[in-house]
Amino acid sequence: CTFEADSSVVWAGNNPTDSSGVLKYVQIRSAGGVVSGDNDLNALTLGSVGSGTLIDFVQTYRSTDDGFEMFGGTVNLKHIVALGNNDDNIDTDFGYTGKIQYAYVKMSSRFGPLTSDSHGIESDNTSSAAGRPNAVPRTRPTLINATFDGGGVGTDGIRIRRGSAYVMQNVVVTGFGANNGSCLNFNDADTYNATFAAGAFNGTTTMSGMYFGCVKNFDDQAADPFLLSPYFNGQAENATA
Repeated sequence: CTFEADSSVVWAGNNPTDSSGVLKYVQIRSAGGVVSGDNDLNALTLGSVGSGTLIDFVQTYRSTDDGFEMFGGTVNLKHIVALGNNDDNIDTDFGYTGKIQYAYVKMSSRFGPLTSDSHGIESDNTSSAAGRPNAVPRTRPTLINATFDGGGVGTDGIRIRRGSAYVMQNVVVTGFGANNGSCLNFNDADTYNATFAAGAFNGTTTMSGMYFGCVKNFDDQAADPFLLSPYFNGQAENATA
């Protein structure tokens, strides 16, 4: 892949356990920025980073764009905080399959206006321009033990799109719904099809021990392949308010 904000930066690799070193007890403050159009710099960008890397106790604060974005790779993140970032907080793309545990996201407009589609989580398999929603490895992170507070200004708590998938357990999502957003949004047919292939639930995206409390909990549309509310409520120990 070529980094969208700087074409001279290229990442790839075939060693999923590769190490890029240690990032521990670190705050990344007032970073990020728009380079041009949709080409942005995040607070922390990880491109094809392997699981041998240690990222633990890291906070992103007031990023102009995303807090944490993973382009591919298998890196695991633990004890992360995303506070006051202006766009997405945890963004995953291009086959990222790492694990994230103990995450806290708090969105706020105190530091300036958010983008019109700022989310707690945004996840893509490939970009729409790439036209390969079923490319493998499919983006499918694991998220366990997390709290997402949209602060009344976040759009979607969890937006999964472009053929991406996710495994989630013990996650609280509340305070989202700006710009007609919701706690949970599957954004296109490719994402629905990745979860319910041939009309049957295949376990690609799973959610258990979840709690949703948003202005609108589900982005249910009559034209969608299936409704998110029964899909969510049919899994173990999920609840809404």
